[in-house]
Amino acid sequence: MSNMLKSKLNMELVQDNILSQADNNVEYCSENCQDFSEALAEQREKLEDAEVSSLRMVAIYLLLLEKARVAPKEMLSKELRNPANKKILPQLLDVMAGAQTPDAHQAAMETLNFRSTFSIDLPERYLWALSLAPHPPEEVLRDVLRRWRSQEIPDARLKQTLVLALGALGKHFAAFADNAHKQVVKEIHKAIWDALDACKDEPCKVVLLRAVRNLGATGDVEMLLDHVVHGERKTAVVAMKALRSLPLEALRGEGVRAVLEEVYFQAGRRYDSTARTIAGDLLVELYPRDVAMVEAMFRGLQDLQSYEVNTFVLGRLRDLATRDEGTRELLRRYEARTDYHRLAQGGKSTYFTRDFYRDVPDGSNSTFSSGLEISAGLLKLVTFDAHMQNSLGSLDYLQPNEPSDVCRQVALYTAGLHTYSSKEPDPEDLNDVATAGMELSLLGTQLRPFVFFEGQGELMGHIWSGTASTRTPAIQGTYILHDHVESIPLSNGLLGRITFTGSVSLDLGGQIQTSLWYKTCHFQRRHQSSGTQLQLGGNTFRWLTMSPTDLDAFQMSPSKKIAGVVIRGRVSADTPFVQSKIEVTLAAQPQLDIVSDMDFSEKTMMCLQMSQPDFVLKHTVRKAEHIIGQQHRLRKIARRTRPVPGCTYLMNKKGRDGAVPVGDPAAALRLLRGAGGAHGAHMVGDGVHSHPCHSGDQKRTIRLRTGDVHPARSRGVDPAVQRAPRTDHVHGFGLPGPGRSDSDQSLVQDLSILHDHVESIPLSNGLLGRITFTGSVSLDLGGQIQTSLWYKTCHSNVDTRAGVVIRGRVSADTPFVQSKIEVTLAAQPQLDIVSDMDFSEKTMMCLQMSQPDFVLKHTVRKAEHIIGQQHRLRKIARRTRPVPGCTYLMNKKNSKFCNIMFKDKS
Repeated sequence: MSNMLKSKLNMELVQDNILSQADNNVEYCSENCQDFSEALAEQREKLEDAEVSSLRMVAIYLLLLEKARVAPKEMLSKELRNPANKKILPQLLDVMAGAQTPDAHQAAMETLNFRSTFSIDLPERYLWALSLAPHPPEEVLRDVLRRWRSQEIPDARLKQTLVLALGALGKHFAAFADNAHKQVVKEIHKAIWDALDACKDEPCKVVLLRAVRNLGATGDVEMLLDHVVHGERKTAVVAMKALRSLPLEALRGEGVRAVLEEVYFQAGRRYDSTARTIAGDLLVELYPRDVAMVEAMFRGLQDLQSYEVNTFVLGRLRDLATRDEGTRELLRRYEARTDYHRLAQGGKSTYFTRDFYRDVPDGSNSTFSSGLEISAGLLKLVTFDAHMQNSLGSLDYLQPNEPSDVCRQVALYTAGLHTYSSKEPDPEDLNDVATAGMELSLLGTQLRPFVFFEGQGELMGHIWSGTASTRTPAIQGTYILHDHVESIPLSNGLLGRITFTGSVSLDLGGQIQTSLWYKTCHFQRRHQSSGTQLQLGGNTFRWLTMSPTDLDAFQMSPSKKIAGVVIRGRVSADTPFVQSKIEVTLAAQPQLDIVSDMDFSEKTMMCLQMSQPDFVLKHTVRKAEHIIGQQHRLRKIARRTRPVPGCTYLMNKKGRDGAVPVGDPAAALRLLRGAGGAHGAHMVGDGVHSHPCHSGDQKRTIRLRTGDVHPARSRGVDPAVQRAPRTDHVHGFGLPGPGRSDSDQSLVQDLSILHDHVESIPLSNGLLGRITFTGSVSLDLGGQIQTSLWYKTCHSNVDTRAGVVIRGRVSADTPFVQSKIEVTLAAQPQLDIVSDMDFSEKTMMCLQMSQPDFVLKHTVRKAEHIIGQQHRLRKIARRTRPVPGCTYLMNKKNSKFCNIMFKDKS
């Protein structure tokens, strides 16, 4: 049609449409009109490292992000090189990466030194943030590809981070249909695979296969299968992980199934157990109702040499059966046919799925899955997956663009530790070097693995030097989580603009502490974030050497993942004469604590606890209107908050019975110490059985903690019986040492109804009298325990505090008059039980029970009110009665021991 018009009119025509288009070159600003430098100068002090993972950090990040996107390169470069910004340079690099503009990228790359071998922290932090950007421009992709090809980076770790970022950028860029077939995507894909084909050793192939995993191209399935079948052990494992990250629909071909079956059943050759568990996991997820597949897996249970792999896959089937009726019926049928000899594999590997939350009316829920792979009795791989789903489909928690149904967020791995186990290792594991580390995947992007140690020499160096004995951050940064802008032509000719942004501030750190003296190990991970913010907790090693005068056992350090999330949506209609917008902000700072304790002094036991403390969900709606050039401004703000109660998540129940040996005081103390948290937990052999998360009844909270013991206080016992003075006790079994909290620790807290009676009585005057009798008791049972192995003494203090209120009310309510009399009786009694034990020579114990002074309060209230009149009558009478304290008489033998124990210490 256009060519015909051209020939008829004999003129050049330009194709266009009559729809309203956004003019990105014109900016109308009525408030917050600072440029990037001015906004940075105002917020500089709030960008310190201490603010990372806070809601304030996310809010400032989103503010600077808007300014950086329109700032020229010269201004950005000036601020990055400004000496006043040296302390906040990491945070500014996060902003440059989130801006996703060529100017911001060039300013950052000119500031960073990629040729340094001394420190790679700043370049790596920028590349991490850049790899999470959802809309990278083509110029950024070409620049990163050029730097990787140039071979100008001497540090192998930074070079690995660069190629991983290149793969992630390629995936994010190709996620949009207009970009999928562009030349730069083909160049990145070809460059990575050409480098992989040119690799001569296994470490090179492993790095590039991780980049292929970040690239996430479904067309790479056949080449990944080739590396699984013909690659070396580690190469096959990484290739299997890359397959696991692809969409399930891309893995449903017969060729893929054949390879997965070959790996799982080891039809062609022997494979690493991790590759086999991934293959079994994929087979279960791809074909959960396939009769032939399930039957083959049950036949494979007769291979008792692979009992750990069998246990893992059997647990995966049973976990899937809890959510799928077809799989449940199929599993029940084959379990009925299978003998106990095959079902009872005896392995310690496990897999389970639990709910984060479930919202039935909206059809949304969030779950997490944890898999534990054991080899030769020692941990080989533990994974943590998180998943979100709504009525429209599934969404990955932390990985919104990840095609896989389940996102692999955190994985801890070990290798070559068979020399520390009494069990026979896999023959192919004998040559492995002692290694441990962590793999982390954020927002669909795998980061460079963090290696804790490599080789027994480095391991022993950590042990004797106490490396990372305090919480050590692994990753810190603020990343963009959502970034969407859309313009909609309105019927009145104006152009509406929808903006949806979010950010996550991450602080991944933690610690691990091991006591060779007590043969215990404690691991803590903290995930903390804010704004659209997520903070992850990491890993720290602490190995303590002990002497008879310093028996301070390892200090417990919980792993906390604090995620502060800010998601902001804005709808605006800006014109040269009026501005109007509505902004909705959702903010929260949740926290996830993961604590694990291990005791390998006798029978190996591990206690894993995962809990979520209370947090508040903040919902804010802002509306603003402004007529340009006029004084007219309209601002309205509506704020709502919703408290979210804390909970403890139920882990697996395996090995729960008999995990704590009967009569073992050390295990009992470790249980008491390790079960602290919002709702407590019980130590079990392979995990923890913790109280399930209840969103409704939060009345009872159980806290099992130990604290330091108060200095002795005389409770009015026999004058000859005095409390022993406080000494610097040796803190055996990991009890807290001097200088820590001296406050009582709660064991049981309960708020219960005591009386509840309502009765109506017809009166002679025709009215109806109402008698109400209610009562409640608030109970706090707590205590302290302190043991000294050096002085061979033990001191414990259990106190019970109770608040009791009993209320009776008689009322006669009619439509014209209200009359009532109320009687209240209230008291706050307390009962203290103190026991001391001395087992230095002859075992002696002193038990004391006392009740401190308290006051009994009696109140009578009378009230009358005539409806519709001003007449009101209120009278109150209060009385108090002091109740003196006392000490309860115990048996004579107890008093004798008390006098002997404390007569020389009074």
